[in-house]
Amino acid sequence: MAITTGSINRIVDTQLSQNQFNSMSAIFLISQRLLERSKEDSADVAVNFESPAILRATREISKMVAFKEKISDSVSAVSKAKDAINWIKTYLNRAKTDLNNILGSSSSADRTTTAASFDGHLSNIHGKVNGANQLVGFNNINLIGNTEGPDWKTDDIYTPTSNAGGGILEIKGAFLGVDFQVTDTNGLHWRLDAIDKTFYQYSSDGTGKRTGQSMPAEGMTIENYDPVSGAITYGGTGTLDGTLQRVGLNILTSEYYKNFTDDTSVQTAISDIDKALAILNVEGSSIKANAAILEGRINLVAAKINSFEAEKDLIVSEEVDASNAVTKAADLKLRMSLINLDLLSAASNGLVENMLSLSRGPQKASGLFGLMGY
Repeated sequence: MAITTGSINRIVDTQLSQNQFNSMSAIFLISQRLLERSKEDSADVAVNFESPAILRATREISKMVAFKEKISDSVSAVSKAKDAINWIKTYLNRAKTDLNNILGSSSSADRTTTAASFDGHLSNIHGKVNGANQLVGFNNINLIGNTEGPDWKTDDIYTPTSNAGGGILEIKGAFLGVDFQVTDTNGLHWRLDAIDKTFYQYSSDGTGKRTGQSMPAEGMTIENYDPVSGAITYGGTGTLDGTLQRVGLNILTSEYYKNFTDDTSVQTAISDIDKALAILNVEGSSIKANAAILEGRINLVAAKINSFEAEKDLIVSEEVDASNAVTKAADLKLRMSLINLDLLSAASNGLVENMLSLSRGPQKASGLFGLMGY
C-alpha cells in the first residue's frame, strides 16, 4: 500500500475507491492510524509536577522540613531535661515519704534501710541529670547536669522560633543535681569523685584544674558538721577541715544527716528536700515552659507539613482525574471507531462477494439440464 498518512476518513475513502477495503493491509493501516490518533487525543502526562500550585506546596514543605531539622536537636535536649526534672521531683517526694515514715520510729533497722533508700534516690537523681545529654550540632548539650566545679555551669540553648527568621529563644540551663565541694583552710577545693570514691584537690584560681593531691574517701568519717555554717571536719583514714559548699539541689547523702539516727536529722533532711523542691520548681519551671514552647512549635511545623502534603496530594489527585477523563474519552472514541470499522469491513466484504458473483454470470443448472449446457 502506498498511502500511510492522512485522516481516517481519507484512508477509508481511498480504500473504498480501490475496492481494497476488505484486504488485511487496509484494515491494518486504518487500525494503526486509529491507535496513533488515540495516543494524540490522550493526556500527554498524568500529572504536571511543574504546575505553580505543586511547586509552591513543594517549596513550603521543604522550608518546613528544613526548619524542623534545624530545631529538632534543641527540642530533644529541652525535652530530655524536662523529663529528667519530672523524675527528680518523683525521687524527692519518694525520699520525703520514706523519711516521714520513720519519724518517731525506734527501729534502728528501719532507719538504716531508709538511709540506704535515701542515698538510692539521690543516685537516681544523679543519673537522670547527667543522662539528659543531647547532641546539638557538634556539641553535647545538657541543660541540667553533666558538669562540675568550680561553678557547675551547665549549657544554654539558643534556637530559632520561626522558619521565617527573626525570633531566637534563649533557654538557660541550671544544675539540678546533687554535689558539693569542701574549701580547706588554704583556700583549695576538694571534690568527691563518686565513681572512684576519692577526694581530689583543685586549684582555687578559677581554672578548675587538679593540683595532683588526692585523698581516698573510703574509711573517712564525718567528725563534725554544721549544716548552717557548712563547717566540717573529716577524720578516720584521712583528715580534712574546711567549709562545705552545697550545689545544685543543696541536698547531701545520708551520712551528712547522721544516717537518720534521730528525728532531728530526719527533720533536717525533710526541710532540705522541701528547699530542693522549691529550687526545682523555680529553675525547672522555666525549662519546662520553654520545652512546651519548642514542642508546640515542632507540632505546628508537623501540622503545616501535613497540610501542604494534603494540598499537594489533592492537586495531584485532581490532575490524575482530569488526565484519566481525557484518556477515557480517547479510549471510547477508539472503541467506537473500531466498531464502525468492523461494521464497514463486514459490509464491504458482502458487497465484494456480490460483485464477484455477478461477474461470473448465472450458474449452470443441476442434473440433466446442466449436462446439456443449460
